[in-house]
Amino acid sequence: MRIRRSHRIALAVAVLTPLVGLVPVASASAEGSDVPSVTVSHSQAIDMYGPAGDIDLTVAAPPSTDAFLRLDLYAGASNIRVTDDAGNVLPVVDRSPSPDTVEIGAADSDGNGVKGAPMTAGTTHLHISAAYPVYGQIMVQAQLVDGATGKDIADSSTNHSTSDLIVYQPYFTPSWDLVDGVRYSGGPQVVTGGPHAIPERLDTQMRWSAPAPTKATSTRMLFSAAQIAAAGYTAEQLVKAVTLRFSADGQSYAVMPWTRGADGSLSIDFPAIDWSASAHQSQYVSFKAVWGLPAGDLAGRIEVRDPQGRQYVGAPETLHFTADVRPAGMVPVLYGRDAKGDLWLIPGIRSTHDSASYSSRHLVGGGWGGYTALTSLAPQTWDAAGDVVARDKSGVLWLYSGTLNPSGGYFGSRTRVGTGWNIYTTLAGTGDVTGDGNADLLARDATGELWLYRGTGDSARPFQPRTAVGPGWNTYNALTHAGDVTGDGRADLIARDTTGELWLYAGTGNPAAPYARRVPVGPGWNAYTHLLGVGDLHGDGHDDLIATDPTGLWYYEGTGNPAAPFKPRLKISDGWQAYNTLL
Repeated sequence: MRIRRSHRIALAVAVLTPLVGLVPVASASAEGSDVPSVTVSHSQAIDMYGPAGDIDLTVAAPPSTDAFLRLDLYAGASNIRVTDDAGNVLPVVDRSPSPDTVEIGAADSDGNGVKGAPMTAGTTHLHISAAYPVYGQIMVQAQLVDGATGKDIADSSTNHSTSDLIVYQPYFTPSWDLVDGVRYSGGPQVVTGGPHAIPERLDTQMRWSAPAPTKATSTRMLFSAAQIAAAGYTAEQLVKAVTLRFSADGQSYAVMPWTRGADGSLSIDFPAIDWSASAHQSQYVSFKAVWGLPAGDLAGRIEVRDPQGRQYVGAPETLHFTADVRPAGMVPVLYGRDAKGDLWLIPGIRSTHDSASYSSRHLVGGGWGGYTALTSLAPQTWDAAGDVVARDKSGVLWLYSGTLNPSGGYFGSRTRVGTGWNIYTTLAGTGDVTGDGNADLLARDATGELWLYRGTGDSARPFQPRTAVGPGWNTYNALTHAGDVTGDGRADLIARDTTGELWLYAGTGNPAAPYARRVPVGPGWNAYTHLLGVGDLHGDGHDDLIATDPTGLWYYEGTGNPAAPFKPRLKISDGWQAYNTLL
């Protein structure tokens, strides 16, 4: 979002320069006239880092009464510094909305109670320089003032003269914009854990009315140790968590390193800008923070400096860190097959501020109606962490490795696992029940024996030979991977028996005995058409369960407590009866 106008700092490097054909300007009176007059002139170009310039106030035919000189400075000149030949600083008085003024010789030097003193004809020499920052062009007006009344002496058209102090720019106006999109609050937005960094454009302008006092500048973002601490971060934390990439053209980005100051500050320096090419230039940056960095606002500064390190602009700048968006690997997705055989991808909500839900579905493809069994090997996530196995009518088992690349298909080419899988009445992915890092598969045969196929991680040979888990599993009419509902880091299993009782089998991590003794979850689960462990849908660190009935989709939030693994159900949405299979 563009920096607010009140926060923009237009740095004016003050330059006092001769106007074309400038000579001391006399009053309208004729030479030798006894009408009091004053002229003002200045010479030599200077900038805020150079020596002070000269300004001359020349008085002719001064009055015999007490008087003094006054210099009126128009257009916000409170940052002008004026000194006399003795080095005394003459105060610039802010009289807003009237011009700022500098009074010369206004002290009651003759002690008669009247400001000023009798003057002699001649020139008063002053030195004038620009403090940082100065704005725009300043009109200078010299006046001869009566000490007793404070009014101009004689007619105003003949007792003063005017000249311009050309306070040159360059002024720099840095402002941020999203490369694509609209900003709603100031400063770059940094989404922690986002799918990609949000590109920003830093526009910087430099304008001047004379030869530029600097040919190049560089931009620095600086965060002091106090600002880092006030935001609740540490320098070490930010260096590890936050990455800034820079581009001169908005196409090719390179990582910019953090610089850690001895005082605990952090800064990032952008490449130098050559102002000989253009007075308006854009630089592109993208910020990215890892998931887990707490949300907050990190206040700092943005500074523009010349090659000698002299500052031309300094403005407050804030990075806004949000923890609203979970990374892809933490966002559950599921697949639904409809009656036509179309398979749909249904992703969970990414924002941590939204309630547990699913967003708009995406068509994966048709032709999935030919399979008699479909199952995910583990809870699916948006980063393609999970794979799918499908058994066709002839008993051939196929492996679909997930890619989640919509432009190239959500799965890679299917791989033939083998034949003879029609002997099984149920296939159920179980996640990594053995603890070796590979998702495993359960298969129940017609006798009720449950078999474990350990995953290998090799798509060409995805499973090891089966091992027996045990008999008696025909009592269940639904088996589903549950993720880790017990919170011990092992994959668990949910089973519903024919009476509608739901049971939890906690994973052990032991391939020879992969599940502990079952514990009851509760009765009444026969009302559901589908049961499915879906991972951490809510983003609270506990894996959850969904269920569908003819009225819609129900959500059971995980607790992490094996004795009571789920909270009371909440209805998410309607319309899920369109799917005959969920995986």
